[in-house]
Amino acid sequence: MLSIENRLKPYMRNGIIYSLVIQAYWIAIFLFVFTPLYLKLYPDINAKYLLIMLGILIGIKVVNLLAVWFLDQRATVDCNF
Repeated sequence: MLSIENRLKPYMRNGIIYSLVIQAYWIAIFLFVFTPLYLKLYPDINAKYLLIMLGILIGIKVVNLLAVWFLDQRATVDCNF
């Protein structure tokens, strides 16, 4: 099983990247759809603020995705022993 695990690393990395891209896509779509409404309600806020918010949300999503993946991987390893 260990030799197979080494060959699965690129697959797992690509899976994490794909999951992150899809999740970030939906966050960006949601933010860009509601940006005109938000700017109408709060005219003193500029688009730079919204881009910073997008970056923070995607950053939190990255941390969450990696934490869940590593914790799940650790739980799987603990169960095998």
